[in-house]
Amino acid sequence: MKHKSYCSFPFESIAPKSWYKGKPSRVAPCCNMKTESDDPMGVKYLIDNGASLKEIFHSKEFDNLRNDLLSGVKNTACSYCWDLEDKTGISPRTTAIEPLRLPIETKLTKIDSMLDENCNLRCRMCSPDVSNSLRQDYNRIVELELPLPEYYNTKQEESQSDKLGNQTYFGIGDDYVKEIISLSDEISELKFTGGEPTTSKIFWEIIENINPENIKLHITTNGTKFNSKLFEYTNRFKSVHYTLSVDATRSTYEYIRYPFNWRKLESNIETLCELSDPEKTEIHMCSVLTIYNMINIRNLVDWVHQHNWFAEHKITWKCIPDPHPYNSCLDVKWADKELLEIAWMNMSVALEDATSKTRPALQKVTNYLRNCIDTELDSNTVLERRRQLKQDTLTLDKVREQDYTEILYPQIADFISNITMKD
Repeated sequence: MKHKSYCSFPFESIAPKSWYKGKPSRVAPCCNMKTESDDPMGVKYLIDNGASLKEIFHSKEFDNLRNDLLSGVKNTACSYCWDLEDKTGISPRTTAIEPLRLPIETKLTKIDSMLDENCNLRCRMCSPDVSNSLRQDYNRIVELELPLPEYYNTKQEESQSDKLGNQTYFGIGDDYVKEIISLSDEISELKFTGGEPTTSKIFWEIIENINPENIKLHITTNGTKFNSKLFEYTNRFKSVHYTLSVDATRSTYEYIRYPFNWRKLESNIETLCELSDPEKTEIHMCSVLTIYNMINIRNLVDWVHQHNWFAEHKITWKCIPDPHPYNSCLDVKWADKELLEIAWMNMSVALEDATSKTRPALQKVTNYLRNCIDTELDSNTVLERRRQLKQDTLTLDKVREQDYTEILYPQIADFISNITMKD
């Protein structure tokens, strides 16, 4: 029997998504739990007392969430999914999991963890505490006395002390690394995010010492570091799920996922498909919808469709319609109605050619865009958010010697150019 408020994550999964001084600083049942609180589950006291991941999973806080789900109570910690369903009809709760069935066994079988902030890219929607390479930009911005982008205003001490952007401050502590390795006979799925996992020493320490035979390995990767060693180790797992972080094609991709090259990425994806067994390997491509890519993203969907026409190894496209943090200046809801209409029409046409590999995400994105078109927002907030977008764009263009007017689609460039910075 299916349960009306089904969600299996709290009954089987734990997701420590940030670390400080070797301890998890943000823990939830899944990575989709987006709240303004750094401690959405209220388990900091357990962490401070050295609790293990397994102890946190069996804590009263996790039990309370599970009881709410079973009682049909919409716990506020899960508000991201509830709100997204109101806007789009779809959320990770409805698409990323199997329907929860009664009776339910509470058992930790899935771990979804950030490893550390080691990363070789400096993406536009990212921050220095998630990509140490961005500290190069941070320190150049400070040197030029430019305003910091809104998502650079965390953990500034570490950013200032790492001018080359090659140090690690926010990685998993040794005790938790040992725990994950020790749990390898009990867990069925293991997911790693970063940073960029394939550049992390912690990633290699775990997969070189874990028992992989009965584990499905998930890797969220930017796809820039595929090599024979990676495939040698990942192919030992029962199955592998790659999530490639790609938001656009050509120059828009290169602008967002700086400083990688689109053609090189295409080549890497071909290598991944050639060297992976289709019977045991899933390849997903996940995009973050932003004002920068809201028109070009249709080209990426077309690219996936064309790839899947001919390739033995099909790719599933997914999309996060609302970038982190909440109310990010990059969110398309701050764009003007004309741009939103263009983006909505583009994705609606793409939906006509959709397959099972792209339809759910396309439906979610078109629904989100329609919600943005139909919703009237406070004009002062819209102007403030647009000004933040333009300021952040100009700041990073300055330190990277780029020019958005020469790179982004003309409609997007014109929109940003026409944002007034003073009343």
